[in-house]
Amino acid sequence: MCITSILNISFCLYFQGHLLGHEKNIATLQQKINILQEENLQQTKSQENLLLTLSHELNNPIYSISGSLDVMIKHSHFQDFQNITKKCQADIKFLHCLVSNILDFSKAQQNTIEICPHEVQTLIFFENLWASCDIYIKAKGLQSKLIFLTDLPVSVLMDYQRVTRIVLNLVSNSIKFTHSGFINCLISWEEKGNFRSSSPMLQENDGILRIEIVDTGSGISNHLIDKVLKNHGLLNQDAFPHDEASPLKLGLGLYVIKQVLDKMGGTISVVSEKGEGASFTVQIPCEKGAATASDKYGSQRQDSSQGIRKLKGLVVDDQPFNADINRTFLEKCGVEVLNIAKNGKEAVDYFEKELEAKRGIDVICMDIEMPIMNGKTAAERIREIEIKFNVAHCQIIFLSGNSVESEITECLDMNGSKKANFFLRKPVKINEFELVIQKIKSIHEL
Repeated sequence: MCITSILNISFCLYFQGHLLGHEKNIATLQQKINILQEENLQQTKSQENLLLTLSHELNNPIYSISGSLDVMIKHSHFQDFQNITKKCQADIKFLHCLVSNILDFSKAQQNTIEICPHEVQTLIFFENLWASCDIYIKAKGLQSKLIFLTDLPVSVLMDYQRVTRIVLNLVSNSIKFTHSGFINCLISWEEKGNFRSSSPMLQENDGILRIEIVDTGSGISNHLIDKVLKNHGLLNQDAFPHDEASPLKLGLGLYVIKQVLDKMGGTISVVSEKGEGASFTVQIPCEKGAATASDKYGSQRQDSSQGIRKLKGLVVDDQPFNADINRTFLEKCGVEVLNIAKNGKEAVDYFEKELEAKRGIDVICMDIEMPIMNGKTAAERIREIEIKFNVAHCQIIFLSGNSVESEITECLDMNGSKKANFFLRKPVKINEFELVIQKIKSIHEL
């Protein structure tokens, strides 16, 4: 073999060994990258779980206070007392909005925002919501009006808690930068076929719900409008001439609104001139609900069917104050509450004991997150017991403060078997309970 061939073979062997060494290094590096990515993913999940826990813990006292005030407002005859409690309840709504902004901001960063539509009675929803806003607006010496520009559907399917927070965030910013004049809310509905937008999601729904918050505040410079919708920190103070002493603190509100509306297939736009006020318009695609005109104020109807026995109820919640509020809500809706269980196991044991004694429970109002046995497991056991005793399903109402669409779907339909019948998100209003109990009464009257 010639010297050239030997050199070529030696070079090839050296080069191959060199490449193999690099491949090992690359493999080691890739392994380290994978480990770092996994650690980062776990850290992200840990942060999200921390925020979920924080939100849940904060929502518990909020729900307790809100529920107590709700009962006092509805059943008190003293005007001064009612005014004070209404102010407290407005504070609760805005506090809940701030807490939810933090959670939604985290979800927006991870692209995990989920929209959970429920049927709501449109006029009642906006009248109640604006009543809370009106308290804050009037407290600053401003005028306030809620104006319906068109007829609205009796009910629509929408994520009403997020729509509530959209309005509260917009109103909160208007109050901050409006020193005289008014803040008004204009509501309108545009039927399918008249859409001015080409968004595919808009075309898939029955219509667009349009919400416009108009104020006579300090306005926004044209070149800053886009930044207002994208920024979640500070903007330069020169945009707002009347607030030169401090920079504009946007907070998380507008950023969260934009992220939520993107998930809804909706839009937000701003019309403003520096020193001439601002108009924020939100468009949300919605489907019409099943309610009819005769049901418009159905939740306020009195139960005149005295011949029909009272529904028997069970409350399940590990938080004593929340359990007491849920008991009060059910009793105000005409349900006789037989017992309060502190966890899912107590609820399952009590439910089986009642069936063994030839008695039954019609309604179970149950929290999801509880020690010993959670609500979802308890509901599964209760369904098994019903099969064992060959009795009709009782109506289970799940309550949760940090639910997402996937959790709601799991709770209401587990492998094709109905685990729960209704799902309410905390903080729950008494009129939401009334609507659910009315549906349950209708079922029992059939």
